[in-house]
Amino acid sequence: MPNLNLGNSDTYMPLLALVVLIYVWKFVHGLEKKFLLLYIAGSLFTFAITNILRYQKVPNLYLYHFYTWFELIGFVFYHYGDIRQKKRRILSPDHFVHNFCGY
Repeated sequence: MPNLNLGNSDTYMPLLALVVLIYVWKFVHGLEKKFLLLYIAGSLFTFAITNILRYQKVPNLYLYHFYTWFELIGFVFYHYGDIRQKKRRILSPDHFVHNFCGY
């Protein structure tokens, strides 16, 4: 039976996102830059804490649930601001059917 212990694998994606953000730093402006920095820092902090708790054999699943909830709230407010400022349109099912299905 293979060992399925992934260890610190949850911290790899925020680190990769940080590397990509550093690479495209001059193309990201305003609120997006602040939001991405806060999101990546929060992800790294949360996942580092969960890894420390895992090494101490302390249950940490509740932290993942809180992280997912805060992530959802953050993205909803971010996209709501874009929609309110008319930067993005709300795609309705009618829009999808008309443009992609041709009806």
